[in-house]
Amino acid sequence: KDASALKPALVILSIASLVSALGTFLFPSVVGLVTYRSGVIDVVLQAAISIVMGIAVLYATGYLAEQIFHSKLSMNGYVNIMGHATLVSVLGIFPALSSISGIWTLIVMCVVLHRLGKMQAGSIILLILLEILLLVALGMLLVFVGMGTGMGGMMF
Repeated sequence: KDASALKPALVILSIASLVSALGTFLFPSVVGLVTYRSGVIDVVLQAAISIVMGIAVLYATGYLAEQIFHSKLSMNGYVNIMGHATLVSVLGIFPALSSISGIWTLIVMCVVLHRLGKMQAGSIILLILLEILLLVALGMLLVFVGMGTGMGGMMF
């Protein structure tokens, strides 16, 4: 419930996203005979998208948990706790450990919603599925709008 702790939580999320994006620059990925190393612009863009999406997903999860699933944990309380929990995402500097930090964050989210939010396992699963559905719909909308914009530009 400490409103002053919200800013450090979002700063932690931002720094962890930046460090994780930096990992794609420091450790190039190899696919077959092709080696891909992110450039500086790629790292900045990836970090910016990760920060914006991370904050949006945290607030959306907190809002849905509070409003739809009647969590006892407020939206800001959820964002505060999970923002601090994203500290483990700095492991993303090593691409092989990114999935471990993602799984750990999911586990922390479930524990927080169950223990502090007083949500049952079924509600938590429904919340996760609802978020996945919303993210897929948003992604499809972005692709559709992008394709529509591209096609519109081609017609003239």
